[in-house]
Amino acid sequence: MERIVVGVDGSEESLHAVTFAARLARETGAGVTVVYVRHIPAGYSGRPLVGPAELEQYYRTVERRVTRRVVRALTPLTVPWDLEVGHGDVAREVQRVARERGADLIVVGTRRQGPLARLLAGSVSSRVVHHADRPVLLVR
Repeated sequence: MERIVVGVDGSEESLHAVTFAARLARETGAGVTVVYVRHIPAGYSGRPLVGPAELEQYYRTVERRVTRRVVRALTPLTVPWDLEVGHGDVAREVQRVARERGADLIVVGTRRQGPLARLLAGSVSSRVVHHADRPVLLVR
């Protein structure tokens, strides 16, 4: 195994997936690519809820927070890793990065959602599993 791609959104579940991927990478000699995706919050009209300046500030703030948490999780594990920021649909971007990097495995965290939450919000991990062209490991 040479490359593991792991999706992260800053949640505890995604950070658990990052740690799991790093431990697996350490055991196999693989590198880790952490993927954070900027997605545009939209209202019912499909238009962004905030203006471009506010949205950019939001993205920068969240990216800094996620990066700090990823660094804290990965530093003690001493594996080679990098961070890639994508834009758009989270599941598609994680898959795109996996294809471009030639990943052997995609790792994503999964939340415990009830049936109604899954129906209303969907699940990034479900979309990755159903559309990925390589193995996917779900970490809870």
